[in-house]
Amino acid sequence: GKGFDNLIRVWGTVSPKFPDWKLQIAGNGKEENFEFLRNIAKDNDVEHSVEFLGFQCQLDQLLQQKSIFVLSSRYEGFGMVLLEAISQGCAAVSYDLIAGPNEIITHNKSGLLVENQNIKEMEKALILLMSDEQLRTKLVEGGLKEAERFSVDKIMDKWEALFKRAIKK
Repeated sequence: GKGFDNLIRVWGTVSPKFPDWKLQIAGNGKEENFEFLRNIAKDNDVEHSVEFLGFQCQLDQLLQQKSIFVLSSRYEGFGMVLLEAISQGCAAVSYDLIAGPNEIITHNKSGLLVENQNIKEMEKALILLMSDEQLRTKLVEGGLKEAERFSVDKIMDKWEALFKRAIKK
C-alpha cells in the first residue's frame, strides 16, 4: 500500500539527472518485501542511490536532515507522517488521495499534489522540486504555516468550541 515499488521506478528516471541525491525509504516490513524492492532498484539501475533505513523511531530528527518528503502511498488515512514531514521543514510531494493529503497541504503553496498513482506526473513534480531550490523554500515555509493549523492548542480550541456548542443545545 505504501507505493515504494512505483517510487523506485520514478527514481529510476529522476536519479540520473541528480547524481548526488539519494532516495531513502523508511519503514519496517517483511524481508521478502525489501528483497522485492531491492530487485526493482536493480532493474532500474538505482541500487546505489536507494537506501532502506528500516524502522525509524527518531523520525522527526531524520526528517530535519532531509529536503524533500514523498508520500507515495496508494491509499492513506489522515497522513500523520505527511503532517510530521512538513512540520519538520521538508518540502512535500504527495499523491492526491481521496482523503488526507489535500486536507493537510495546498497544492503549490505548502506542497505538491500529484494525480493519484500518475507516475509520469510524480516524475515531473520531483524533477521540478529537486531542480528549483526557491520552490522548495517556498513550500517549506508554506508547509510550516500549514502545520500550525494542526498544533495541539488549535485542536484543543476547536474541541472546546464544539463542546460549548453541544452543551448549549
